[in-house]
Amino acid sequence: DEIFEFLYNISVGLERLLKIAVVLIEHKDDSDQEALEKSLITHNHLELMKRVREQCTLNLGPPHNEFLALLGTFYTSLRYDRFTLSSVYDPDREKTALLGFLRKHLKVHLDQSSGFFATQNDTRYRKYIRGIVTKISGALFEVVRNKASELNLYTYELRHGSRAETIFLGEADLPAEEVLWKELLVFFMNTKYSSGHLDFLRSIEPLAFDPALAGD
Repeated sequence: DEIFEFLYNISVGLERLLKIAVVLIEHKDDSDQEALEKSLITHNHLELMKRVREQCTLNLGPPHNEFLALLGTFYTSLRYDRFTLSSVYDPDREKTALLGFLRKHLKVHLDQSSGFFATQNDTRYRKYIRGIVTKISGALFEVVRNKASELNLYTYELRHGSRAETIFLGEADLPAEEVLWKELLVFFMNTKYSSGHLDFLRSIEPLAFDPALAGD
């Protein structure tokens, strides 16, 4: 279920980003608008990327194309498996696809068994996938930003401090952000200093969590 959630959200996100790039590149005032709209009714990530590459140079390699192919396959067929009778016999196809991708490119052994204990989401797996996703999304954002600037549009504007800014303009060092939140929590718990913000935080009545569950 966790793999399904990840693949679903990332496939939708990159598909929308691809379609924004395609519209900015292909739209012309004198072109057939209905034909363009109909051509966007697709979940084929590779085909959308091909349309972008016909007019823009993107520095993407085989792993990025294979990941897009994986997303396209997932979104057009694998995500429906749990709603068909055939899923009784092969319920983990999206898991098989993702683990196969990681095995191939990281040269690691990943157990395919569906036992009680799931495969641990190791830091190197997250780091590799994060690199793949940020490379693709960053390249597409550059296309969007350049074309939008050329057309005097503001499609490329990002809210300051947003996750989009982290992905498109930063290094997307999300684990470091998670550590920062922990460090801030420890600071707020231990600081004896006083300020308007700190006094406000101390004035908020906390929820009645069970102290015995602090470790969890």
